[in-house]
Amino acid sequence: MCKDARYSISHDPIPVPVWLRLESEPELIHFKKRELTFLDMVNEGTLLRCVNGHELVFSEDMDTVDTAAILYTTTDAFDFMLPAVPCVQCANTDGETYFCCGPDMGNLGIFNYNNHSLFTHDLLYECLSRKLTTGEPLNSFCTITDRTYVENGSRFSFCGKATFSKVSSISCCEIHFLR
Repeated sequence: MCKDARYSISHDPIPVPVWLRLESEPELIHFKKRELTFLDMVNEGTLLRCVNGHELVFSEDMDTVDTAAILYTTTDAFDFMLPAVPCVQCANTDGETYFCCGPDMGNLGIFNYNNHSLFTHDLLYECLSRKLTTGEPLNSFCTITDRTYVENGSRFSFCGKATFSKVSSISCCEIHFLR
C-alpha cells in the first residue's frame, strides 16, 4: 500500500554526520535501542505527516491507531507499534482510511519512511559514508547489511533493495549538509 508513496513521513533535515559536521552545527542524536514509548514518539503539538504529504498537528483528543513497524539499524532490525492518526484527507468516499499520519522521529535519530519501515540515521550515515569513500554500490551495502543482521541473530532480514534505494535517495537529499 505504501510502495507508491510520494513523500516520506520524516520531513525535517537529517543532521550532518560527525565526520562532516562543522563546529557550528548542532550535535547529533543517535538512536539508543530501548523500548520506545508513546510519548517518545508523539505528544501534544507534534507535527504528523502521511505519505501523500498531508500534515496535521497532534492533540490528545485525536483517535490514534497502533501501526506495526520495523526499525532498521546498522546491526539489527526490530518491530514495535508506532502511534499514528488516520489521515482524513486520504480517506476514500466510504470513509475508509488508506494512510495514517505519523511522527517524524528525527528527534530520536530515526528516519520514518512510511510508518511501517523506519531507519536509524546511523544506518543512513553508514550507507553514505561507504558510497562516498569506496563507491560501494547500494546492492552491496544491502547485502552486507543483511548478512550483518544474520550474524547478529536478527528476527528480520534487511529491507528489500528497492525500498532502501527509495529511502536512501530521499534521505540523502534531506541530510542537512546537502542543502
